[in-house]
Amino acid sequence: MNIYDAIMKAAEHIDLHPGLFNFMSPFSPSNDCGTPGCALGWIAYFMGDRNECVLKTAATALGFDLRKHPMHSGHPFYDRMQKLQGSPKRYGDSWRYSATECARILRLYAAKYHTSPAAVVPDWNAMAAKQTVATDSRSEELVS
Repeated sequence: MNIYDAIMKAAEHIDLHPGLFNFMSPFSPSNDCGTPGCALGWIAYFMGDRNECVLKTAATALGFDLRKHPMHSGHPFYDRMQKLQGSPKRYGDSWRYSATECARILRLYAAKYHTSPAAVVPDWNAMAAKQTVATDSRSEELVS
């Protein structure tokens, strides 16, 4: 799954199951046993990671090098989420404690930093120009 889709799935999941969101959760989230997860945990979960430490998967998929940016309160992911939420005077850091707000900000994050993969429309003319079937193997009905 690409990162945009994983972020959007995480946002949808957090919206639908607010009790399974916990910013402070140190565990790998799980749909199976109801283990809550943080925003990064759910992103990693939808990227397919079911290991104990999901932060590396999420940070790498989001484009961060953990050697340069260890996961702590000043991490660029958290800073970006905070900025997308709006003025700290008005909102504070409520995305960390509100499942609804976290899901909303994750959608904004995906749209701003990880654009949706563009639909690939085949170039039918180029495909038609390539003769993938030998001329002598065509049906006589098609040859005129």
